[in-house]
Amino acid sequence: MWIVIEKNGAKRKVQPGENFDSSWKPTGEVIPDPHGEDPTRELMIESANLLAEIDADLAREGRGPGDWIRMLAKPVARLLGKEDCVACDVRGAALNAYRALRAKHGKEKARQMTADIIKRSFTEQPEVLLRELKEAIEG
Repeated sequence: MWIVIEKNGAKRKVQPGENFDSSWKPTGEVIPDPHGEDPTRELMIESANLLAEIDADLAREGRGPGDWIRMLAKPVARLLGKEDCVACDVRGAALNAYRALRAKHGKEKARQMTADIIKRSFTEQPEVLLRELKEAIEG
């Protein structure tokens, strides 16, 4: 399946999960995969449409994908008695920094760095990870 995005009247299609410049906006159109039927197709289309809507709403508010982590993880952290979830903020910062990391280090390296910081945020000190993230962006 493909998701259609648009910028200044021009349209192009991207696969769900594929990164694209935020100046391109999802249209809500979904194009079936020409390579055949997928039994989970309907669920995937619904999920892709929902994610496209959420992404568009966040973009209109000036927010990035890391804000999803904060919105979803902070209530759970509060339920567990952790009022100030700095690790949630680290995960959000890592996702929001992905574009800057990609520009500086390339797509694959940026993915690895982002995933590494998110994984480590569950067991390591947030301050250390934030310092590493800052150095990766600036250094």
